[in-house]
Amino acid sequence: MSLHTSGYTATWAPAGTYVDITAFVLSVEGDFATSGQGNGIGFGDSSDAQATIKLDPNAVGGPLSVATWSYIPIRVQFTIDANTARGVSGVIVERERDADTVTFNVVGFKQLISTVRVYSPLFSWRPIATKTTATSIEDITSGSYVGGPLNFLLWSAGGRPNAQSGTYPTALFYYSLSQAHIAPKYSWIAGEDGWDEALRLVRAAGGQLYQRPDGVVSYVSPLSMAGGSSLFALTQDDYESISERGSAEDVVATYTTTYVPRILVGMIEVVSDSEPRVIAVGQALTIELEPQYPVSSIETAGMAGTQLLPEAISATSYDGTQIAQTTGYTHTLTIKAQLVTLVVTNAGSLPFVIEKITLRGTPIVPGEAGTVTVGSGVPTLSIEQNPYIQSRSHAQRLARMALAFYSVPRPVITASGVLYDPVNHQIGNAGTLTQTDWALSSAPVVLLGVSHQETGVKVDLDMVVMTGLPRLADYFLVQTASQSGTTKLIGY
Repeated sequence: MSLHTSGYTATWAPAGTYVDITAFVLSVEGDFATSGQGNGIGFGDSSDAQATIKLDPNAVGGPLSVATWSYIPIRVQFTIDANTARGVSGVIVERERDADTVTFNVVGFKQLISTVRVYSPLFSWRPIATKTTATSIEDITSGSYVGGPLNFLLWSAGGRPNAQSGTYPTALFYYSLSQAHIAPKYSWIAGEDGWDEALRLVRAAGGQLYQRPDGVVSYVSPLSMAGGSSLFALTQDDYESISERGSAEDVVATYTTTYVPRILVGMIEVVSDSEPRVIAVGQALTIELEPQYPVSSIETAGMAGTQLLPEAISATSYDGTQIAQTTGYTHTLTIKAQLVTLVVTNAGSLPFVIEKITLRGTPIVPGEAGTVTVGSGVPTLSIEQNPYIQSRSHAQRLARMALAFYSVPRPVITASGVLYDPVNHQIGNAGTLTQTDWALSSAPVVLLGVSHQETGVKVDLDMVVMTGLPRLADYFLVQTASQSGTTKLIGY
């Protein structure tokens, strides 16, 4: 019988700095998995990350000495033999306790990203995600920022690139993004739920977005799954049991995709707001205005674009006189694709009322919708309408890639009771599986889920066989190469 050494370290950050609470932890269990989309390798997959951490309620000076527990970041690092890596990472959303134990229910950073309200400028022909590296410019306030809208969103939500974790040691979470292979003509972020906004972008590019067990939020292309380096090898001696589940409903014969062209039009009225707003003497009032369609620009006075034209704001003083710009009020202006923020300050001697705000700009308006159908027969699946699918060619590329993944059944295989390898047992990692009863001999597989048991020594691994999956090498990238042979067309 093989002997293995195991251990774990638990930390949490009630005051912004991670503190060791390992001595108070009784057990750790968790699940990290892509959340569905048929066979688990579908486009636009989200992820479910959750864990349960039980603690000793009687430990003096332990985590219960901190009154506030909700949304506190917490993480667990596992060590199995010589392998060490973080296996649980997220925020506390529930606390349960009795006389003997206290249980923290933990979810991934998806929960935090969902609470973030993000508005971006308009992007043109920008890949929805650009590759994060040790030197990529991710700071959205930098004048040199050329990252994708997904990078913009995750940075705005408090994330920082994992490749630059040394520069940002106290980041709320880290992200690692691959280069997206499809770029919409126009893209933007405008919503109350950051995670939903992220998934809309991801689905338009045929990618996946999920949180790895080490806590890193990752964007990958399913095309990169096949052909990657094999990081683990499972034989019948490595798992206690194995099972498989599949459904005929996971196989799709026909895909339909709707696209809506976006057209940049000339200067027209994009906001007409008649809500009365009273501003007292010396008071500054913040006003948020949302154009119906995203805008490329707002008409301003001068090239700098920091001041509206005088006629844009109609205001009347309490003595009945019209208020003039500069002498009666000052203002600042911030323009995003679908949010214009005004901060108006009363610079006069009397209160006044803003009666109307009229803004002119250059919006991106929708054109006539079209539909693309790829494949034949039943069952048929429609890719949900997405504002970033804006051309027939984009819709065709997306539908063809989807059909390549879903046209054959790919049951999910679960190997239970596997000794946990913290480094290599990560969602999205490739490996091999041997199960002689199923005629599988070193079959290439990709991990879809990792479920921890007790203190993480053993895990259940969900995976699918990758044989026959399309690979990035099978496709022609428009922006970098000349097409030849039988490669298929993707790209910008």
